[in-house]
Amino acid sequence: MNRVIGYSLSAYCRYKAYPIVLMFAIKGFLSVDIEKEFSCVDESPFLKIQSKFWAKDCILILPNSIDKFLSRSPMEPIVALGYYLIAGSLSLDSLEYRLDPTIKRQLEHAVDEDKGTRNLAVKKIKECVNESLELISEQNEFLTTDSDQGEIKDNKYTKQYILFIISNSTVGKN
Repeated sequence: MNRVIGYSLSAYCRYKAYPIVLMFAIKGFLSVDIEKEFSCVDESPFLKIQSKFWAKDCILILPNSIDKFLSRSPMEPIVALGYYLIAGSLSLDSLEYRLDPTIKRQLEHAVDEDKGTRNLAVKKIKECVNESLELISEQNEFLTTDSDQGEIKDNKYTKQYILFIISNSTVGKN
């Protein structure tokens, strides 16, 4: 909680407004004393704590605070998000309530986004390959063509060039 309060106060210093803090307690409370400070909000999956001087509102979602809301179909988006985070699943598809319309919508959105990301990646790779092929073609043309006359030379590198490379000096200085 100390860290949350610190972050809230930092946000206030920067933006001159108290933030609304939303926390997901994946494993519940670590302390009974802290648990006593949170109160239930009627017909809501949230618990709240007094946050008068550090946040506009501090809301907590726990596994037991959303349990009675999981069977409602369609799930409220905040309940679906809490359920997913608390379940600790790596995939929406492996969730027990994956057939709920809200979860299905999120799963479809995730799949569409994944396809879009893949398509974009493939497009970028193709562009990169095409650019590389163009550069290779240009380099090949440069190496096999006399730039002044456009003729293909059998031996572009003369004895003078080779001696330059070997001597590591300027042309004409053997």
